[in-house]
Amino acid sequence: MREALAGRDSLSLLPQPTGILQVVTVPVTAVTRDRPHPEMLGTLSAGFLLDDTLAVKLKQITGSDIAFGMDGQILAATLPREQFPALAERLRVSGISRVQIDGESAKRCRARCRPPPTAARWRPARSRPARWR
Repeated sequence: MREALAGRDSLSLLPQPTGILQVVTVPVTAVTRDRPHPEMLGTLSAGFLLDDTLAVKLKQITGSDIAFGMDGQILAATLPREQFPALAERLRVSGISRVQIDGESAKRCRARCRPPPTAARWRPARSRPARWR
């Protein structure tokens, strides 16, 4: 939240018992005719849980098993929990590698979550051009 109060977007990844909570926090500012420079009103945070349910949805789209992990642990996946330790070993390896699970070899690709490139901006209706109201 400190970054958002300083005018910068921030991304937080918080481990949860059933996955990873990804939270984006952005500054909320307003510009009025009386104050042409943005005035800080506060922050807005939104998040979603990277959990087994999301992993299953992504698997349906991609046709690949999905696992979410951080801090050396797999926290959610489409694979059975007993396979989490074999996957967790690969969290420290970057790029594409092979992992052996139950005698089957599979490729593993590590992807990092990144903050969004732009922040949401809010302007009161009276300060927007008439065509936007």
